[in-house]
Amino acid sequence: MLSVKVDQVQPVDSVRPLFRFPATVRVITADSVVRKEIVVSKRSETFRIALPGTPLSFRFDEGGWLLGEVHTDQTPAELADMARHDLDTSARNWALRELSGSSDSAAVAARRFIVLNEHEAPLRVEALRQMVHDSTAVGENVVRAALRDPDGSVRGRALQTLSALAPGTVAEVALRMYGSDPAPAVRAAALGVYARAAGAEALDTLAAATGPERPLAIRTVAARALARLSDPRGADALERLTDPSEPRGLRQAGLSGLSATGDTARAVDVAGRALGDDDPLFARAAVGVLARLGTPAARAKLEAALRSETRVRVKAAIERALARR
Repeated sequence: MLSVKVDQVQPVDSVRPLFRFPATVRVITADSVVRKEIVVSKRSETFRIALPGTPLSFRFDEGGWLLGEVHTDQTPAELADMARHDLDTSARNWALRELSGSSDSAAVAARRFIVLNEHEAPLRVEALRQMVHDSTAVGENVVRAALRDPDGSVRGRALQTLSALAPGTVAEVALRMYGSDPAPAVRAAALGVYARAAGAEALDTLAAATGPERPLAIRTVAARALARLSDPRGADALERLTDPSEPRGLRQAGLSGLSATGDTARAVDVAGRALGDDDPLFARAAVGVLARLGTPAARAKLEAALRSETRVRVKAAIERALARR
């Protein structure tokens, strides 16, 4: 006989009720799979389930149907076994997430196993996310193996984890992946890792990555990274991104990045010209940049634009910016 005690731990008041919900409890023994449908309706209830033998595995809410958080008192070893071997994907996912933050040897081994053997890519990604503190040689080797994973999201997450485990060597790896990975999203992630690891040495690569022949995700990452470098060549690239021929999001990234480089005079000049842009949303973005810069020259640009601006929303944005000063 197995006793299952269920507690509802959420606050209960006039807007947060005590819930009534069904759930499936699944217990695996040496020769059977026992499923019991229960209905939880009290703050604390105990359910008894007859079993033909000793339980080997326990799963509350089989299928993962409940929207709320579910926690149990299962040990790291029990959770690790579920995360590695349960036939229910939702159970493996739940158990793995329950292990997040655990430094137990069973949890560490389960994460490595999942990275190398789990067929569901999101679970491999989650295991890699949890491996940022697995700074052993074995752990680092597992992460490096995941850089060759067939799924792009896994490769990108592996590179992020490697940047935490081996910051001194990740720049070279990231640059290589940026140049060779077949997935644009992974190349964009690799460029971001390379920019953070290499600092000013990444300037030429980042400036080239803003070119119109590059995928939008890569150009956007490059623009954000250039904003952290106070270099005229980076500012040149950011200003080019504000051209009307570019997509709006990229233009806004270029303008915002330019204001962060420290070249205030250039940022005021470019944002001032953008106040009259044909795209009213970009013009409003320019208003925000000038408001954040807050210099007398920036205020003068806003005051001059207010006298001739006829677009209702752009004019209102200028008025709000000036009123805050």
